[in-house]
Amino acid sequence: MHVHPKVACVVPWCGRTWGYNRDNAPCAEPATHRLTDVDGAEALICDEHAIDARNRLIGGRVEPLPS
Repeated sequence: MHVHPKVACVVPWCGRTWGYNRDNAPCAEPATHRLTDVDGAEALICDEHAIDARNRLIGGRVEPLPS
């Protein structure tokens, strides 16, 4: 029997866990923000990834998507 390890979110306040490996898996949460890096590359990201990006991004922008 193969047992999947319990994987936890790395955001300190989150506390979510999953019973499968989420490494390299796309985020399944709805996109709420546009992330633009210093070179102009863009990605659509969820609320939690937006919070993380605001804390770590240097020289880029994180903007909410229009409603």
